[in-house]
Amino acid sequence: MAFNWDDSLLLGNAEIDEQHRQLFDHFEKFSLSCQEGQGEEVLKELLMYIDEYSSQHFSYEEAFMAQHEYPKLPEQQLQHAQFRDTVNKLWEMETDNADEHQLSLVVYRKLILWFIQHIKNLDHEMVNHILAQQHN
Repeated sequence: MAFNWDDSLLLGNAEIDEQHRQLFDHFEKFSLSCQEGQGEEVLKELLMYIDEYSSQHFSYEEAFMAQHEYPKLPEQQLQHAQFRDTVNKLWEMETDNADEHQLSLVVYRKLILWFIQHIKNLDHEMVNHILAQQHN
């Protein structure tokens, strides 16, 4: 599992791009730790980081969308809430001492892949809409 930053994830908003890049740095650290057999220690750090990150990042993005009167803000808010629910479920699994390997796979499928798809689809659509509105 490699999670190197890819320029296809750039949105053209310096603040949002930097926030996304920082998240991917944490995903990469987690991936490397799993490969070295130290995923369990880093998993808790990753979940704490994502919990705090998602709260701050989603608030920033939603304020940005509201500022630009983005019509799909409710859809984005729903997606963000679902992501936060997933993080909470992962915390429950971690607290219940779920198998580390299984939990790592869930983190990959439920968080990392979600974020990649979210950025490439909904976030790109949002930025493209806002840029089009600014040029009209």
